[in-house]
Amino acid sequence: MSTQAFTISTESDIVLQLDNLASALDSSRNYLVNQAIKAYLANNAQQIDKIRQGMAAANRGELIEHDVVMQEIEDYTFQVSQEEGYPVMSTITSEDQLAAAEDGISLQDLIDMELKSYRNWQCDC
Repeated sequence: MSTQAFTISTESDIVLQLDNLASALDSSRNYLVNQAIKAYLANNAQQIDKIRQGMAAANRGELIEHDVVMQEIEDYTFQVSQEEGYPVMSTITSEDQLAAAEDGISLQDLIDMELKSYRNWQCDC
């Protein structure tokens, strides 16, 4: 595959972090930047694809009522809390769901992020 050089400007701290990571991984700055760009493009392509799929489904009238989605959140949160011994709770709001959907984040991923946040917050105090 052919390559093409281009120049970017970024904060000095980011360059330092990149150089430190490249050194720790015995890799080049160029390699890490290319890996990051590839991951960014793949992630955004996937999000755009999911958004297009959702819009097509909505145009076909394949919508899920808000109450049904909220019940799914509650059921899943309860299930996981029982399996992992966490208290039953959810702080996900409708606004959170809309913002996540706009960012291409699935409801399942949103719940998983909430649970991960709770796990990180929990302590043995």
